[in-house]
Formats: sequence, structure tokens, C-alpha cells
Amino acid sequence: MSKFVSALTLAFIFVATMAHAGIAIVNDSGTSSGVVSNTSSYAVNLPAGVEDGDLVVVAIASDTRATPAAQGYTTGVEQGFNGGANGCFEFYHVWKTGDSTSPLFSRATTGSDAYAVVALAGAGTGTLVDTSTGTSSGYGTRVNLPAITTHNNDDLDVYVSCAQAAAAFSNPSVGTIAVQQANTSSSVAISTYAQATQGLLGTQATFMDTSQINGSAVIALIAAPAP
Repeated sequence: MSKFVSALTLAFIFVATMAHAGIAIVNDSGTSSGVVSNTSSYAVNLPAGVEDGDLVVVAIASDTRATPAAQGYTTGVEQGFNGGANGCFEFYHVWKTGDSTSPLFSRATTGSDAYAVVALAGAGTGTLVDTSTGTSSGYGTRVNLPAITTHNNDDLDVYVSCAQAAAAFSNPSVGTIAVQQANTSSSVAISTYAQATQGLLGTQATFMDTSQINGSAVIALIAAPAP
């Protein structure tokens, strides 16, 4: 029997360096993930391979709408789903030598979360702009990602997806799942796509959920500034 749950997806673009070099997940354990239950404060364990200058992206799916926060981490996107009862959150931080490898995320209320992390090498650190782009929804096993536009060759498109309950995500039609984590109450995944040529990336069919969930996707974009 199908699970009647909600899925939510956030998408954003990381601008390449000024030389337009490629952005990549760092070598040797460039991802990490975990779950916590009934807590208002917890450590997010960063990838073992994080290095000075890496751009760390933290994605959290929670059974509470209360937004967590961690010192030095920018809240890029936050969005409710499942009728506003659940929360999907994305944070980013340029990691420097001496920074914590287990930053503490805290909020006002308790909740149960799944988190996923990627560390990206070669990303530019200029201003990133969050722009809500509406929704893409459909019942069944498919979640559609609306089109996005990059401004530099070799920009990296990064998608953060959240779902209610223990969902299993699969690769989108372009790109791959970098890391995912399921919890009994919520699930999260990060997928990436290195877009070699700047411009429009059309709507993608993605995340065919093996749990046969019914859901919708809500997209937000961090757009690379035009060169």
C-alpha cells in the first residue's frame, strides 16, 4: 500500500571559481549523514575529508518546522512541507582550518531529524541569492525539478530533497545522489550535477521513490551571479 507522505526538494547553484574551474565533492569521505531523535540540540558530523576552503552544505529534514541554527552556518533555504508540519532546511559554510568538524545545531523545540552533508572543493564564495521558484508536484513515485539557469561553465547544480517518513531516493535524470539518509519520521538527500556549459537546465524527472510515496516538490534556487 502506498505511503501518503510529502516530499520537498530545494535546488541551488554554486558558482565556479573565477577561473571557472570545476567544483567537486572532496576526495576521501566527502559526504556524511546521520539521524537524531527527540532533541533540540545535536552535533552534525562533517565529512572526514573536509579541508580548508571547502564549501560545506548541510541538509536537514525534520518532523518539526522549527529552524535549527549553528554558529557560522548561513541558512540558505528553509521550507515547510507535509502541510507545514515538517521542515526542510539547507545551510552552507566555508570551512576553515580550526573550525569544528561537529558543529552544534540547536532550536527552540525538540524534534527528530535526518541530516546529510557534502563538502565541495573549488566552489566560489561570492554572494549566493535564494530565489523561490514555486512548486512542482505530482502524485506517485516521481518528483519533478523545475528548470534552473546557470551563469558560468562548470557551475554545480545541487539539489536538496526532503520527504516525510523513511523514503528512498534514486538518481535524477541528470546527476547523481551524493548522499542520503532516512529516518522513521523524515528523510533527506543531496544530489549534484556538474553543468559543463552555462545556461538553462530544463525540468528533470527525479527521485523515483521505492517506497511508492505520494508527494510534491518545492524548489528554491541559489543563483550564481552573472559574470
